[in-house]
Amino acid sequence: MKASPALSAILALVILPAFLLGCAEACAPRAQASVSILSYNVHNLFDARDSGGEYPDFSVKAGRWNEAKYKARLAALARVVEAAGPATKGPDVLCLVEVETQAILEDLRAGSLAGSGYVSSALVQAPGQAVSCGILSRFPVKELRAHGLKAGLRPGRYILEARLDLGTVELVVFVNHWKSRIEGPEATEGERRESAALLADRLASLLAADPGLEVLACGDFNEGPDEYARTGEAWPTALMPASMAAAAGPGPACIYVAEEKSGAGLLPGGRLCLYSPWAGSSAWSYIHGGEKERLDGFLLGPGLLDGAGLCLAGFRSLELDFLLDAEGRPLAYSPSTGQGFSDHLPLLLELALIPGEGGNSAPRKPRPRSPGCPGPRRRARGAAGP
Repeated sequence: MKASPALSAILALVILPAFLLGCAEACAPRAQASVSILSYNVHNLFDARDSGGEYPDFSVKAGRWNEAKYKARLAALARVVEAAGPATKGPDVLCLVEVETQAILEDLRAGSLAGSGYVSSALVQAPGQAVSCGILSRFPVKELRAHGLKAGLRPGRYILEARLDLGTVELVVFVNHWKSRIEGPEATEGERRESAALLADRLASLLAADPGLEVLACGDFNEGPDEYARTGEAWPTALMPASMAAAAGPGPACIYVAEEKSGAGLLPGGRLCLYSPWAGSSAWSYIHGGEKERLDGFLLGPGLLDGAGLCLAGFRSLELDFLLDAEGRPLAYSPSTGQGFSDHLPLLLELALIPGEGGNSAPRKPRPRSPGCPGPRRRARGAAGP
């Protein structure tokens, strides 16, 4: 990945053994016919202990935050999770954004969500960051990596990569929280493009080695798949329309987004195109200035769209009544009142497992590369292993 002069890119790689991943004793892969995944920016979820990195509104010492508010917050999050999958007390995998520590995930797993069957938790804290991305899963986390950027002297957020063992197949999940637009969309686009390039480089490396890999990226990208159009095509964005790929130079410098499933895959020149299930949808996940936006999302690799192994079966934004205020906006959490949930809506992705295809119990079914796909590429900078 080529970094811009103003933004030096590093890859902070963490590979953790299983006993550090918060895996319960009963942690063992199990086969099932479908998999549900929740992606949710939970809006500044802090524990009830001062560590020095929390935001002022969550200071226990200052009397603004306490154990009772923390436990009530966990119960409120559990309510959202269970509403997203009422038949199973929650989706199979929770990809959560803006969580302070892994201990919070463990408090959820052993407390408010104790009856939901989650066996694994994973979170890697980035230096200097108050909140991080985390995962709760009913499946074992087989491998965990954290990929990070450093913007000047300020450490950036990690992109969390987790390989989940579903028993008959593996699923690779990347959880993201890209740079916010609070300082202006154009002024902050460079950092989002660096995150996109880092993610694209890692994904391209994985897909070059295994074009049929079941892989997805999710989280809060702080821009939608239509961002380039929303800017009036004024500047290159981190997520670009697939139609622009042919005119671009060698990649990756961004992630191209296809509106058709057949468009996902590696493109000539090492560029990466993923499919967004927002295509054709009028739903949303965030409101800014009265305008509905899709800052959160899922981006799917070709292995989830090819009719073999895990395959896309459904996607929706959860516009649940209790998550919205009287004007239909997300009911953001207020630490002063202890009320609300998040300023983002949760997203739910459903995957179906096609019997007899791929998996760990039988040789993997060969799948063709995307048209024009190059041969194996170099490993992502600083990465170790395949």
